[in-house]
Amino acid sequence: KAIALDPLAIRPLLALADLYMADGDIDSCIDMLKKSINDGGETEITGTSPMLSRVYSRQVILNSKLGDVYSEDRKFEDAISCYHKALSMNPDCVEARRGLENLEHLMRGGEAKSVEEDEYDYPEYNDM
Repeated sequence: KAIALDPLAIRPLLALADLYMADGDIDSCIDMLKKSINDGGETEITGTSPMLSRVYSRQVILNSKLGDVYSEDRKFEDAISCYHKALSMNPDCVEARRGLENLEHLMRGGEAKSVEEDEYDYPEYNDM
């Protein structure tokens, strides 16, 4: 319902993605995130309008989250692509950098590092 009221709201999308993952429905999670990324408009957005900034930031977050999902599904090339896309839009995206570090660890045969709920929070996007 929250997504229907404000399609650009990020928190409901992230919560839904987490629910899909908790249920083991990775394919639905990937489909929903891809659709949300595509519905958000172009990823190469420039300008100073608050709405453009909001869409641009949303793209960064959703690409980073999609990278996390691909990592968990061991689709490493897809994960790398998502993290790089997020970083190309915002080189300071901590979540994408953290995701790449975790992915490198996984690709070397290590266990996935758990991300605490509060570590994967986007305080700068509370109004989204």
